[in-house]
Order: sequence, then structure tokens, then C-alpha cells
Amino acid sequence: MKSTTAEAITDTLFQELTNMGLSLEKLRGQGYDGTANMSGAFKGVQALIRKEQPLALYRYTHCFKHSLNLAVCKSCDLSAINISMGIVGSVSTFLSGSAKRVNMLNEIIDEQEAISETNRRKLKPLSLQQLENDKDTETSRNAMCYSSYIKRSDFLVSLWVNAYLFEYSVTLSTVLQSRNLDISAAMENVKTLISTFKDLRSKSEEIFNKIFYDLENFSERLGIEIKIPRLCGKQTQRSNVETSTMNEYFGRSIFIPFLDHLIEELQSRFCDRLAEVIPLEGLIAAKFSKYHVDEIVKAAMFYESDINVSENQLRAEIMMWHRRWKDETTIIRPCTAVEALMYCTDFFPLIRILLIIFATLPVTTATPERSFSTSKRLKTYLRSTMLQERFSGLALLNVHKEIDIDHDKIINKFVLMKPRRMQLKDWSATD
Repeated sequence: MKSTTAEAITDTLFQELTNMGLSLEKLRGQGYDGTANMSGAFKGVQALIRKEQPLALYRYTHCFKHSLNLAVCKSCDLSAINISMGIVGSVSTFLSGSAKRVNMLNEIIDEQEAISETNRRKLKPLSLQQLENDKDTETSRNAMCYSSYIKRSDFLVSLWVNAYLFEYSVTLSTVLQSRNLDISAAMENVKTLISTFKDLRSKSEEIFNKIFYDLENFSERLGIEIKIPRLCGKQTQRSNVETSTMNEYFGRSIFIPFLDHLIEELQSRFCDRLAEVIPLEGLIAAKFSKYHVDEIVKAAMFYESDINVSENQLRAEIMMWHRRWKDETTIIRPCTAVEALMYCTDFFPLIRILLIIFATLPVTTATPERSFSTSKRLKTYLRSTMLQERFSGLALLNVHKEIDIDHDKIINKFVLMKPRRMQLKDWSATD
């Protein structure tokens, strides 16, 4: 591909589909990241493809994992949170940039025998004060700057709040990268996280008091005092909450705003996602009660050309499908479209078609995007002249690590390719 414009990418996709013998008539969903040339409403790849195939979901599916990442990043725009994340990144870069610094910090941490393994990892940035007296001027200068900032109360509170709230989203981040996840399960997981955050918001004072208690104990062991920054009558550059206690000040200025940002961003990026076709999950036995039959029929008629029947006939089959599961007690009701397909016999042809379409709607593009990460690791400035065959081979080895490889077989094949300067085989011998 010689260009990355939307037209060039679209032409390449059409050409590859043709080469693989896949018909555009079977295309029912699109999944991309949020870049303009892919997601553009009029001239993006998704729009150009919809001109050729309107059933390819008129609103493309933005990768769920990428949407979660954007929601978290946008929530971190809160000043205290944003600065703390930047400082953590800078400290990490500073410490890992020198083997000498890493070794020195490891020695310092190993001396803290009474501290648990978790807290010893947290102790790393706080041990910067030991580097302030380093002979190297640049090291001592940067260590002094970082050490001074990470002892600030607002930084420590932001760090603890980040660690606490991100523990809830880390599992969802992993699940949304799964190749076997369908739209229904993905939306259910996202809604669970949003509901959990709302529960935390309703008990924000109690939750933050526990976080702050743990932070005070940690800071006390390190000799750091947590205190409210100086307040004045009018302040526009930072929070100026009038409170009498530290818990209340940091809760109102950092924890609650950050939690509210997270909830708002998650709702804005996920709650209205695929609203027109998501009622099809009402065909899954475990989700029958979530949608009325009329909602399911309306969503199904978007794919009218696939089912090619009247609304009344479709409604009748949906009613029979519901009745089939009403008195079922011998098996567990399926929770995903793929599981529901296993029980969809020839007696329910329309249900089967709709479940197949629903199961194939894209959720995440994490798997194909891993190829880009692999490319960055493989094709470095030391391998800039690598040919396509070798590059593809190394990429496959890197991606499919779970495949067992017979190293002896590979070595023997390499040996038998041709004679080499180092004698690997007795070529004079005859088999």
C-alpha cells in the first residue's frame, strides 16, 4: 500500500477480500480505531465501505479496548491526576535509563527487610533521595527534583487514588482484548464497571477515608507529612475547597472529581454504542427479559435482506424461541450468541441467521493491532533491510508463542541447506 488515505486503504481492503475469495455481500460489521481516515463520517474508510455495502453496520464499531483507554486518558485531564501520571512516567524513565541507578535502588530496597514485597515496589520512587548525593551532576539534579515533587501531598493522594480505581478497570481492559468476546458480553462487562463506580460514588466518603488511612500509614513510615496546601480567598489554578480536615479536602478536590470523570467518560463512550442493533441480544436465552419482542423485531429488520420475511413471521419465530426456553430446566441458559447457536436447530432458521450476525459483529481490534507492536520490536534500525519473508516468519514466531517448535528439526534443516565454513555435517559421508 503506497498511501494511507481512506481511498487507498479501502481499495486495498477490497483487493484483499477479492484475493481471499470473500464476497463483500457477506460483510455485516466494521471495527477500527478512532483515527480520522478510518472513522470519518463522510470520507473515512467506514463511510466508503458503507457506500458499497450498507449492511456493514452504518456506524462502525470503535474498538472497545481503545474506547476504554480513551475514557481513562480523558479522565486523567484532572490537573492533580494528570501531573501525577506525568511524574510517574518521568521517574520511571529516569530510573530505567541507567543500570547504575537501577542497581543502586535495588540495593536500597533490599535493605528494607521489614516491608512487604508490594510496598517495596512502591518504595522505589521514594528512594530517590539516596541518589541526590550521586557524583554525576545530572543524576543528582534530576533525583533532587523528582524526590522533592513525589513527597508532595497532592501527588501521593493522586497516586493512591489512581492505584485504587484502576484496580477495578484492569480486568475489563484484559477481557476487552479477548478474541472470543461478543458484543453482548462486552457491553455487560462495561455496564458492570460503570455500576460499580456509581456504587463507589454513593459511598465516596467512606471509601476515600480507607484510602487516606492507608496512605497516612505508608507516609508515616517514610517520614512524610500529609497536609493541605495553602489556601487563599480566590484561587483559579488549583482546587480551593474550604474544609477543616485533610480527608474532606483531598476527597473533594481529587477522589470525587476523578471518579465522576471516569463515570461520565465511560457512559458517553459506551452507553449509546450500537443502540439500533444491540436489542438482538434479546435472542440469547439469558437476556430474554432485557428487551421486548417489538424491540428485537425492530433491530432484526435492519438485516431484512438477510432474513427476507415479514415482521409477523419473524415475531412468530421469536415467540416460539422464547417458548422453547420457558420450561427448560435441564441445561444452563446460554449467555452469549455463540452458546445460543449450539441450541438453535433447523426449526429456528431466522433466529440462527440473526445470532450469527450478532456473534460476528466486531468488538475489539486489539488482536490485529498486536501486529504493529510486533513490527516495532522486530524491524529496528539494526534490521532495516529485512526482507518480507524473514519479517513475516519472525512475526509469526513472536505472535504464536504457544506453538511448540522442534529445534532439532530446524537445526537439521539449516545444516542440510548447503555446506558452510563451519563443518556442521560430514558431507563426505553417504546416506
